[in-house]
Amino acid sequence: PQLLESEEVQKLFPADVIARARCIIDELPGKTTGAYTESKGLRCMREEVAHYIHARDGHPANIDHIYLTNGASAGVKMALNIMIRDEKDAVMVPIPQYPLYTATLAMLGGTFIPYYLNEEQGWSLSVEELQRAVDEAKAKGKISLTHHDAPTPALPPLSPLPSTHIQSQTCLPNLLMCIHLVVCVKLACMHLPSFYHRTALQ
Repeated sequence: PQLLESEEVQKLFPADVIARARCIIDELPGKTTGAYTESKGLRCMREEVAHYIHARDGHPANIDHIYLTNGASAGVKMALNIMIRDEKDAVMVPIPQYPLYTATLAMLGGTFIPYYLNEEQGWSLSVEELQRAVDEAKAKGKISLTHHDAPTPALPPLSPLPSTHIQSQTCLPNLLMCIHLVVCVKLACMHLPSFYHRTALQ
C-alpha cells in the first residue's frame, strides 16, 4: 500500500489506475497484499466478475460459484482433478486439440478419448462422431465420476481453439439431449456475441 503514495508510482500510472488499486487494497483482509485470501479468489474480484456476467448475459451470477484461477491451465487442472481417479475415468477431447487437456490427463492418470471435428464443414462438431467416441469409451469400460459412476465419459472443451471454429447455437442442446454427457465448456474468446455465452452456460 505504501507504494501507492510514492512519487514514482504517481508518475508511472494514471490517476484512475492508482485509485482502482486503492479500492482493491481496501477490500483485502488487513488492507495489505500479504494477507491470506480465499481459495476461490478475492471476494471483491469475484463480485466484479459476477457484475460483469450479469451485465453481459442479463441474469445474476452467484459469487460463491465463481472461482478465479491463475490462468486457464490452473482452472482446467482443478476441474479435471475433481473428476479423475484413475485410468478408468475418461475425458473426451476434440481433435485438433490444445494439448493442455491431454497433458493434464496424463499427469492425473486419466484416459484420453479423442473425437474428431469435421474439417470439411469448418471444424464443426458431429453428434454422430461423439456417439462413436462414447461407444468406444463404454466398450473399454471407461466411466466418469461426474455422471454418478455411469459408463459415460465427460466432454470438456468446446473451445474455439485451436481450430477457431465457433459451434452453432443448436450444438449444445442437441449434444446434451442426444448423449447426456457432462459438459465442461471453456469460453476462450470473451468478445464473441453474447448469445454464444448464453448458449454455453445454459
